[in-house]
Amino acid sequence: MFHPKRDGAVLGGILVFGLILAWHNRFLMDDAFISFRYAANLAAGHGLVFNVGERVEGYTNFSWTVLLAAAIRLGLAPEAASQWLGLAASGVTLALVHVTARSLLKSSSAAALVAVVLATNYSFSAFATGGLETALQAALFAGLLFLVAGDERWSDRRLLALSLWSAVAILTRPDSVLVVGLAWLFVVAQVWRGRAGEPLRCLVIAVVPVVAIVGPWVYWKLGFYGHLLPNTYFAKVPVAGSMERGFAYLDAFVSAYRFGPFLVLTLAAMPALLRRRPAGFGFALALVSAWAGYVVAVGGDFMEFRLLVPILPALALVSVAAVRELVPMTAAQWALLALLPLASFGHARHFRGTGDPLDLQSVAGLADHLTDPASDWIGVGKALERELGSVPGVSIALAPAGAIPYYSGLESIDMFGLTDAWVGRHAPRRPGSGWPTRIAPLAYLARRGVTLVIGHPWLVDAGARLEASAPVALRQLEVVGALPSGSYLVRIPMGDGRELVALVLTRSAELEAAIAARAWAVQALATPVAESVSPSLSDSAARVNVGFALELDGKTDADSTNRLSTP
Repeated sequence: MFHPKRDGAVLGGILVFGLILAWHNRFLMDDAFISFRYAANLAAGHGLVFNVGERVEGYTNFSWTVLLAAAIRLGLAPEAASQWLGLAASGVTLALVHVTARSLLKSSSAAALVAVVLATNYSFSAFATGGLETALQAALFAGLLFLVAGDERWSDRRLLALSLWSAVAILTRPDSVLVVGLAWLFVVAQVWRGRAGEPLRCLVIAVVPVVAIVGPWVYWKLGFYGHLLPNTYFAKVPVAGSMERGFAYLDAFVSAYRFGPFLVLTLAAMPALLRRRPAGFGFALALVSAWAGYVVAVGGDFMEFRLLVPILPALALVSVAAVRELVPMTAAQWALLALLPLASFGHARHFRGTGDPLDLQSVAGLADHLTDPASDWIGVGKALERELGSVPGVSIALAPAGAIPYYSGLESIDMFGLTDAWVGRHAPRRPGSGWPTRIAPLAYLARRGVTLVIGHPWLVDAGARLEASAPVALRQLEVVGALPSGSYLVRIPMGDGRELVALVLTRSAELEAAIAARAWAVQALATPVAESVSPSLSDSAARVNVGFALELDGKTDADSTNRLSTP
C-alpha cells in the first residue's frame, strides 16, 4: 500500500543522503576541461571551437557544452557550474528511478531500496561531479525508462514527452540514439496493440518534435564541421582487440561491485519479469543488455566505469526485482541486497586503477592529474598563461588536452587527436598503451608550426640537472618521430620551485626573445636523430612520421637527417 506523504519523505531523505555523498566524492577530470574550453569560446562569440578559427568537433556532448556556455555568459565558472548541474541531474535520476520502481514493483520499501542501491554506487556518486555529461545522460536514460514503464496506452502528452526527451538525449550524446531507438521499438509495439486505427497519428506526434529538434542540429553540424560523426569517433574508433578490452572492462565492473550473483539471479528471473505488464522490466533488461554490448564493442574506457553509469538506474531496478522474485524471505532479500552498498564502499576505499593491459584509471587518479604536485595540470596551464599568454604566436602541443589548454588560453594541438582533425583520422596508433589512442608525429607538429611541445607534462625541481639525451626527452614528453634541426629543451618556471620542461620545436623570434628576457634555462639535444625515437613506440610509428613528410611535399625533410644543433 502506498502512502504519498511517507513515500515523499523517504525519497527526500534518500535524495539528501545521495547528494551529500556525491558532494563528498566530488572531483573534476581533465576531459571535462575540453568541454569547458569549447563552452568558453562559444560564450565569447567564437563559436563551438577548441582553437579560434579551427572547426573541429572534439566534444560529444553538445547540449551539455551549450548549458555550460550559458552558465559562463551568466558569470559562472564552468568548473562549479558543471558540478552543480551534475548534482541536479543525479537528483532527478534518483527521483525518476524511485517513482519507476514503485510503479513496477508495487512496493514502497522495494522502491526505496532501488534508490538506495543507486545512490550508494560509487561510480554513480562520483561521476555526478566529474564535469562531463555522465550524470545528465543517466538522468535521460532514467527518464526514458520512466516513460516506457508507464501504462501501455500512450496518451498524446506522453508521446510528446518521449519525443522531446529523446531529442535532448541525442543532443547530449549521439550514442544515446541506441537507447532512444530501443525505447521507440517498445512504444511502436505498444501503440500498434493498444490504439488500433490511430498508430500513424501517434507516431507523427512522437516523431515530428524529435526530427524538428535533431534535424537542424545535424544540418548545422554538417555545415559547420563538415562531418556527421564527431572527431572523437575517429580518434577512438575501435581497433583489433577492442572487444577483448571491452569484455575486460565489463568484467572489472562486475567484480568491483560484486554484481555477479545478481546477474545470475536476473537471468533466472528474466522469464517471469518479461511476462509482467507494463513492459518496464523488459525495457530495463533490453537497455542494460544493449548498452553493455555497445560498451564492449567500443572497447570500454580508460576512466573508472564512467561509460556504465547511464545504465546503473536500470541495473539497480532489475537487481532488486530479481532478488524479490527468487528470494522468498524479506529479511534475506535485504541482507543479500546490502552486499551492493558494502561492495561499493569497499571499491571506493581500495580501488586505485589497474595496470596493463586494461590500464583503467581510478576516480582518485583522474582527480590527481589536475592537482597532484607530480602532474599539476591546472598549475601548468596557469603557469603557461602567466609566462606566455602575452607572447604572440605561441602554440603548444600536448597529450592531456583539457585543463592546460583551458587555463593557458594558448592555441593547442591535441597530440591524441580528440580535438585535431588530422591526428584524429590519420596519425599512427599509440602502441604500448592500454587505451588505443593515436599519437601526433613530430613531422605533423612541425608542419603546424607548433612552438612548444609539452607532451605529457614533465615537471622537475628548479636547477635539477637533466640528461641531454633526445631519446630520454622524447620518452618523457611522450612524442614520436625525428627531431628537426635546432630543437632544444627549455625550462618554464612554475613559480613554486618547480619547472616545466618543454621542447622548442619551431623557433620564433618572439618566443626566443621571451626566453632570453626571462633568463630561462635551455638545453641542447645533440643525439643523432636516427636514435631519437622513443623506445616505447614502434618502428611503424616512425615510418608513418616519414610517410607524412613525403605525403605533404613529396620529399623527406632534409633537416631530419642532420644532427641537432645547439640553440
